[in-house]
Amino acid sequence: MGANAPFPFKDTVLMISFSYIVMLLAVWTPVRLSFVSSRADISYGTYLYAFPVQQTIVAVAGVGITATHLTLLAVPPTLLFAWLSSILIEQPALRLKKMSIARIPAAQEV
Repeated sequence: MGANAPFPFKDTVLMISFSYIVMLLAVWTPVRLSFVSSRADISYGTYLYAFPVQQTIVAVAGVGITATHLTLLAVPPTLLFAWLSSILIEQPALRLKKMSIARIPAAQEV
């Protein structure tokens, strides 16, 4: 094999390595992010806004955009929208829910 010979399993190795690194980072966090998570839960917003953000980027950039570029372009606005959604929509809605539940009288025992 020459110096420029392609590695036949390059894509497979890259996908497995990337998946492993993502899982490792999810479990092992060297910096405490409790100041972020205590104020906003961005998990639902990330799920909700990721697809529209990705589709908007593909519509603007074209279908030739690579997965790496799409990820790098989509993650920051998705996390921003998720954070704003948590602060401006989800938390006020949960406060309203708590207030409405508190107003419901307890069921009368028969």
